[in-house]
Amino acid sequence: FYDNLYSETAHDPTAQHEDTKITIRRDDVFNSSCSQINSTNVEDLRKNFVISFEGDQGIGAGVRREWFNILTNEMLNEDYALFTHSNDGMTFQPSHISDVQE
Repeated sequence: FYDNLYSETAHDPTAQHEDTKITIRRDDVFNSSCSQINSTNVEDLRKNFVISFEGDQGIGAGVRREWFNILTNEMLNEDYALFTHSNDGMTFQPSHISDVQE
């Protein structure tokens, strides 16, 4: 699995690995994240993400964790209709009314 996931340079300890820098608008995390990720090529998506919020100076793991937490909450937001609670009420499943399902 992992051999197919990464290119040959991923296994080369001398290879230079650049981070993928993504700048997100804090006032529209979901749409801004989708736009940035969709405009990033596949090879760059396999790299380490360096997330920053427009106008903020913070960078690093804490900012990435904050972004992921906000984005996850937004993805589960019922207004987007991407996911719905499953019958057990403890998990989520793709919503049948989502445009993504088409």
